[in-house]
Amino acid sequence: MRRLFLCAMALGLAVAGTAQARQSDHSRLMMGHFQTLCADNNGDGAKAIQLARSADWAPIPAQVFQQEGSPFDDVTAYMNAEEGELMSMLLVGTLTETYEGVAVTMPVCATLLGDMGAPEDAVLATDLQMVVRDWLGMTPLRSFSDEGMEAFGFTLQEGARRGLSSDAAAMQAMLNGRLHVIATKREDGMAMVMYMRARLN
Repeated sequence: MRRLFLCAMALGLAVAGTAQARQSDHSRLMMGHFQTLCADNNGDGAKAIQLARSADWAPIPAQVFQQEGSPFDDVTAYMNAEEGELMSMLLVGTLTETYEGVAVTMPVCATLLGDMGAPEDAVLATDLQMVVRDWLGMTPLRSFSDEGMEAFGFTLQEGARRGLSSDAAAMQAMLNGRLHVIATKREDGMAMVMYMRARLN
């Protein structure tokens, strides 16, 4: 996952982080964009791109993400200048991962926040995971979560999210083509929020 962000750094994006108050501001900004572009549309990448374009976000050259070893395919990305040196980014693409030994293809709609004035190893939105936990009110999925990543699975019933508290329930939802995942990813120098629709290859 971090390789993707090393690609983004080629544009001069370094991820933000200073005082705790600013961290909370960063998390709120990221979540605001994520909810509008990705979550409100149930992860529909085409709709997210349309919304970004209508808000005059600028396209990021596809070549930035076409590097060997990138975990994403068919990436489309847009950026938006925020206050000061802050920069938001929308990323739409496809991620292939292994879940319980099975290859899973996941269309992804994600947002991240960068700071062109911060050092490359700065820390961004330290309270982001807590903000997402409180917003969803769900239990993280063990098999989708790893070091630096926390994932929540759910299905949609009459437009409402219904949390999945076990990996067995998530597997059943995935086999039925109904598994939705919202995840946060944090490492040194990067943070993002993702909406994924998991399906077996």
